[in-house]
Formats: sequence, structure tokens, C-alpha cells
Amino acid sequence: MSVLPHPERRVALLLLSLTLVGAIAFVAALPGTGNEILSYALAICLTSAVLTASVLRCTARASPAAADAEAPLDAAAQCTGSSEAPRSAQRGRSDYLDRLKTVLTAIVILHHCTCAFVGSGWYLCVGNFAASSFAALGKPLLLLDQSYFMSLFFFLSGYFTPRSFARKGRRDFCIDRLQRLGLPLMAFLYVGGPIVGVLTQAAAGHAYTYQPDPGPCWYIAWLLLLSGAYAVIGGPPLPEAPRPALGRLVGWGALLGMVQALLLALLPGGSFAFMPITLGSLPFDLAFYYAGIAAYRSRWLDAPLATSERVLAWAISAVFALATFGGTVANTAAIQQQPHNNSTAYYPSATFPMPACDAAADPACGGATLAALLALCVGAGVFSVAWSAAMLDTFRLWSAPSSPLQRELGRSAYAAYLVHPLLVVPLTALCIALMRAAGAEIDFPPKGSSSASPLAAGWLALGWAAVTSASIVMTWLVAAALRRLPGCRQVL
Repeated sequence: MSVLPHPERRVALLLLSLTLVGAIAFVAALPGTGNEILSYALAICLTSAVLTASVLRCTARASPAAADAEAPLDAAAQCTGSSEAPRSAQRGRSDYLDRLKTVLTAIVILHHCTCAFVGSGWYLCVGNFAASSFAALGKPLLLLDQSYFMSLFFFLSGYFTPRSFARKGRRDFCIDRLQRLGLPLMAFLYVGGPIVGVLTQAAAGHAYTYQPDPGPCWYIAWLLLLSGAYAVIGGPPLPEAPRPALGRLVGWGALLGMVQALLLALLPGGSFAFMPITLGSLPFDLAFYYAGIAAYRSRWLDAPLATSERVLAWAISAVFALATFGGTVANTAAIQQQPHNNSTAYYPSATFPMPACDAAADPACGGATLAALLALCVGAGVFSVAWSAAMLDTFRLWSAPSSPLQRELGRSAYAAYLVHPLLVVPLTALCIALMRAAGAEIDFPPKGSSSASPLAAGWLALGWAAVTSASIVMTWLVAAALRRLPGCRQVL
């Protein structure tokens, strides 16, 4: 298998970067329409590639490397050291990343269940009113999650890409990724997502019009794109190098936060080629994937953080988390005390941490909003790097061999990620029906599925706890059963 020399890789990486910048400029120049065109084009290209790979796999003789294919989130199925490393050492390093991947998948489900009860960011929502006491705790949790969890998924995926590529070769690597990633993506895009849409609109009392929907599987679509880019150029031109000090990495997080703020200003529609544009999104996902490749090649994860770095990582994470929760709780308390405040003060704000102001009536509103956005993105960027480092370090220190249950949870995590919307939405709809039966008034807007009907914090907290616990348990049970169906085990 031939790969490009480093100079040519740099040129290829530059061309790919310019293509990405051009796509961002296209979407920014045509708000709404540009992203719709780009998304449909991406769907057509990915569908064509997946169909082509399926034909090739059906007609070609089975490759020995294909039998070793791993699920994109299944760290447990792969060893993380060199091929000469002892099996026990490989197993131990793999186990802790597998446990981290399982926890991250559970956090994704928790995140979406929380969205459902704070009123935004999900298919079917309740509790979308400014004075919600439950949202005062739920929204900062969402902000913290959003800052790091998908980026850390990309880091893990990047970490396992070089070894998979080296073992399979370019052709089998591409075919395998298009099968293992592409087929589930197509299933959700054209079937699973629309089913979730039907369930959502039925619960909100609206008619449904069919349209493809990638939902949370946008991550799989982007992982396909990054895998394809890796296969084309043979990976970025990265020589082995020691891991940078955590302080330097945190500085990079701040710079990425500035880029994220710029993207949020340029792409107010909130989406770019399936990917939600929010905290910890496009620049962080790409940088973390790149860092994962570097971490594998230079064995960054073989050694724990130094004590001073561990203290720094936890201190930064704690300060940002406390500031996020404290600010949101104080803002909500002020809204509850002054529900009809007509002052010109920027805070309290229903859109906290963004200020409450009208750009048409207040010339300083734009500057205040940009300053708040920049501060939020930089803070979230620093937190993203620090907390990701803290999680990787903590799970590495907890490196005992996994139990049979932990291994089963890890093997089923990919399928759990795929199917969880199909369980979270109907469980949320059931919870809404039970609350209505108990006397709660829950109404949905004529063209939306996020209810702004005021509900007691107890209703929201109880519903959230019930839906979250049921969703996590049922999702893994369904995922484990799905993996055992004929044909599914080779994909999931």
C-alpha cells in the first residue's frame, strides 16, 4: 500500500482545508438554502459510495482483513499499542478506552433526554419557558456536555484510524468503513430518522411530511468523510513527537474557541452539512480527530498526566462548571423574581448566557452579544481540552480488565448510539401523555414540537429521571439484541 510523501500530504491537506472553507463560505452566503443544497449533495454522494461499496463487497472475494473489522466506536475490539506489544498490555489499554466510549454513549443519551425536558435541542421537548427551575440545572449540563463529548468521540475515532488503515490497506479500509459506517447511516437517514419524525409530529399533534433525517448520525457521516480523507492522503503529515504540555493544549482550546465563535456568527442557521454548529463542534471535532491520530502515532496515551497537569485539568474543569451552573441558576432566579422586567439591562436574560437586547433599538447590543459569544466559546474551548484530558487520564488510571458486562456494554455502544432516538422520543411522548392524564396542561405550537407550557419543576425533574433511566436501559437491551440478528453483527 503506497501513501503520499509528507510534502504531497501537506498539499493535499491544504486543498481539503480550502475545500472546507469554500463550503463554509457557500453556506454563509446563502443562509438556509446553501446548507440545504450542501446536505442533499452530501447525502447523494454518501449514498452512492455506500451502494458502490456494497456491490464491491458482494462481488469480490472476502478479504482476510475484513474479518477483523471493528465497529467505529468499539475500542474494545482493537488493541491500541504496536503489533509487538504483549496481548495483556494491549487488552488493558483497550479496556479503559472501551469503558470511556461506553460512558460517552450513555452521556449522549442523557444529553438528549435532558434536551427533551429543558425545551430545546431535540425532536420532542417540553419545559421551554424562561422561568423553568429545572432548566436552570439542565441547561448548564447541556452546555458542558456539548463542549466536549462529541469532540472526544472524534478523538477516539482518530486514535484507532491509523492501525485500521495499516492493517486493511486503502481499498479494504474504505469498503469496510462504507459498510460499517455507511449502511447504518443510510438506515437511519432514510428510515430511522423519518420514523422518529412521525413519532414526534404525532405526539405534538401535527401532520408529518417525509424527509430524510440524519439526526445524531451526523457524527457517522462526518466520520465517513474524515476516514475518506485519511485514505486519500494516507493520514496527515505527522512525525512522532512528545505530547505537548497540557497548558499548551489548553491554549489551543482557547484559539479553537475563537474559531468556533466566528463560525457561530457566520452560520446562524445552526447546521453545516448535517453537523450541528454549536459549542465544541466543527473546529473541535476536526482538531480532536487530528489529535487522536497524533496520539496513536506518538503513543501519547501510554503515560498518565503529570501531577501538576492533572491538578490543572481538574481545576479548569471545576471552575468552568461552577461558573456555568452558578450563572444559570442566578439568572433563572432573577427572572422568576422579575418575570415582567422591562428594564434595559442585558441580564437577566431568557437566552442566557447571551444578553437580552434588541439590536434594532440598542446600538450596543451587537457588541455585547459578540463579546458574550466570544467569552462563552473561549471558556468552553478551554474546558473541552481540560475535561477531555481529565477523563482520558482518569479512565487510564482505572485500567483493570473489564468484566463480561462491561465488555458487552462496550460492544453494544455503537448500536446504542444508532437506535437511541427511536426510544427516547416515544418514551418522552409516553411521559407527556402520563403528565396530561395527571392534570398537566401541555400544548405545542402550530408548527413546532417544543412546548412552552409552564410546568412545575417536580413534573419536569420526575419525567426527566424516568425517561433518562428507561432510555439508557432499554437502548442497551435493544442494541444488544440487534447485534445478534443475522447480518447485523458484521455491521454493528
